[in-house]
Amino acid sequence: TLEHVAEAGTLGLTWIRGLDVNERFASAAQAERDGMDTVSLRGAGGLGVENLNLAFEYASQDKDSGTENAWYLEGSWTFAALPWTPTATYRYSRFSEAFDPLFYGLSRSYGTWFQGEVAANYAGPFNSNTRVHHVGLKAAPLENVTVGALYFDFDTLDTDLGNLGGRELDLYAEWMVNDHLMISPVVGFYQPERSAAEGGTQLGGDDTNLYSQLMFVTFF
Repeated sequence: TLEHVAEAGTLGLTWIRGLDVNERFASAAQAERDGMDTVSLRGAGGLGVENLNLAFEYASQDKDSGTENAWYLEGSWTFAALPWTPTATYRYSRFSEAFDPLFYGLSRSYGTWFQGEVAANYAGPFNSNTRVHHVGLKAAPLENVTVGALYFDFDTLDTDLGNLGGRELDLYAEWMVNDHLMISPVVGFYQPERSAAEGGTQLGGDDTNLYSQLMFVTFF
């Protein structure tokens, strides 16, 4: 990884090469990680504009079955003069049909690389074969409390590979009890376009899925 950090923002370049795969435990897609190269260019910053944050990333992936790619564009604005200092965000992301997301999980906060609490954990599309519209809003009613809402619209690129389109709304809070403990409740509403019988993943129908979780996070 190479990064240039300046007042206007950060520009980074990353190269990841897979060195080996334990084929005994790997799926067919995971087996391609042996010798696979992924290169990404990314940037983030406000370009010197207070309360503005822009971000982008483009990744190209070379593996035995061909070349894949993924990219996103994101913009957010913080309304510093309003009560609770709300921040609004919009992001568009696209992942080609067989893109391998590799290190898939929580990044900056809810709704970043890990898109949708229900979709990312259980229903898909798991950052592959999809394009995603995301709108987010968060605010800080107290110095140690953040509340937010996240909306995702998932649209499958190639439905012959399965149709994991859907929409999700997540409501969450983050309470920093002290320097070493955070408590975070989340409620998610997920509406798939297709049931498992119709090419999706949800068993028993395509009704709205209600999801809730309570996390206790310790910092060392």
